[in-house]
Amino acid sequence: TNVEDVASCVVSIKTDSGAGTGVICELDRSQGDALIVTNYHVLYSTEQKGISSTIDVRLFADAEQTAIAASYVGGVQSEDLALIRIEDEPLIIETACEAAEFASSSSVTLGESVYVIGNAVDEGVSVSEGVVSVVNELYGVASADESTTLIMNGIRTDAAVNHGNSGGGLFNAMGELIGITSAVSEEEGVVGFGCAIPSDRVVAVMQSILYHASQGSSVKCVT
Repeated sequence: TNVEDVASCVVSIKTDSGAGTGVICELDRSQGDALIVTNYHVLYSTEQKGISSTIDVRLFADAEQTAIAASYVGGVQSEDLALIRIEDEPLIIETACEAAEFASSSSVTLGESVYVIGNAVDEGVSVSEGVVSVVNELYGVASADESTTLIMNGIRTDAAVNHGNSGGGLFNAMGELIGITSAVSEEEGVVGFGCAIPSDRVVAVMQSILYHASQGSSVKCVT
């Protein structure tokens, strides 16, 4: 797999309150449109008590790293997933950005090689490599508004996951997306303990967000 080709589906995200990563899940190059999945907490502003009013995206494929304004489509805090959209953007037409190829997370096996690609510590898109440490485990993370603890079902990896990697991709050796990286252990002395939301869950939540957005309503929960 050419990792640079895979990275072309990854974007850096900057908001009023922080930074993170997103993955292009749909692309219409002729129109300059892209749909991007990320973590809900990447877009949430604690100061504004809601989605950040400014969401800027930078394409990995853009050498100039030009900031592109993105709009919020919808999200589910309890799933820590959200969608944003770029429309009529010349850089989408001109650069070599791509949409991610999704693999079913049900195919993930213990010990298989994986790559984490994301905007680690807001220094631009970088890559780390590791294996699947646990195929399916429960982990707790604070909700974006810090009102509750979310119990998430995820894939654990020992590939380095740092602040800023949130919303980025966990890819298999074929370069297919198997998860969206969302959490890392904050315990002192604990390393190699990052978690990703499985791709099958991501797809289901994305479909629900898009359905509700098309109906003009927001998503309350996803069963």
